[in-house]
Amino acid sequence: MLPLKVKIKIKMKKSIVHTGLILFTVFVTAFFASCNNSGKDKKPDNQQNPSPVKEEVPIQQAVTDSGSNYSGAPSAKLPDGKYSVDLNASKLDWYCVVHKGYVLLKNGNITINNGKITGGNFEILMDSIVDIDIDYYLMKATLENTLKSDMFFDVKKYPESVFKISSVTGKGDNRYRINGDLKIKDIVKPVSFISTITIKNDTLYAKSERFSINRTAWGITIYSKNYPQTDDSFLFTDYIDFVITLVMTKEP
Repeated sequence: MLPLKVKIKIKMKKSIVHTGLILFTVFVTAFFASCNNSGKDKKPDNQQNPSPVKEEVPIQQAVTDSGSNYSGAPSAKLPDGKYSVDLNASKLDWYCVVHKGYVLLKNGNITINNGKITGGNFEILMDSIVDIDIDYYLMKATLENTLKSDMFFDVKKYPESVFKISSVTGKGDNRYRINGDLKIKDIVKPVSFISTITIKNDTLYAKSERFSINRTAWGITIYSKNYPQTDDSFLFTDYIDFVITLVMTKEP
């Protein structure tokens, strides 16, 4: 028979582990429930005119955006050169109905020839995923670690995502449609969005309109209602919204 002190210690250990599992389940459930919220009672920042509810799409369709029919004054001719991203001033803001955060860049560049953007390449540092709307540290850390886990972006195996510009079309008033290929977890899908771009004193400033990607197009099907799940209580939207902010300096 074990001494009384040893028996008490074993019971306490089991209790702590059991409590930890319960807390983890509560935190994850709360997050997924809020991401599945319709958003009627609370709108994310920077969305004065939210997009209509989107129907889920097949895995081949990756992105939707607005502004494709805009017409206005011709976009300004951009100064030629190669521009490199300022890592301290650039980021990708993400939104999931009520939750929001950002992810940072590892590097990036844009090439301009004859006043037009002819190419660009950006590496996204996936381990930098941060949530900014949860005050409770343990719940915030649980969400961030879940997004980084192999259930979602698997940042240990795939530490970077890559966006490569394929073409750019002026839409007027310094607005451009950016077309490119986004690589996440070794899966490449086309992405298109509208961005305002200006250059002043050899510094390029770019900010995209808010646009959506369908995460399942990159094989991230966990908790999607369109794919078989082991636990249907955690279902939430397939779409993630982004706003891209870039500050870039001209190379000598």
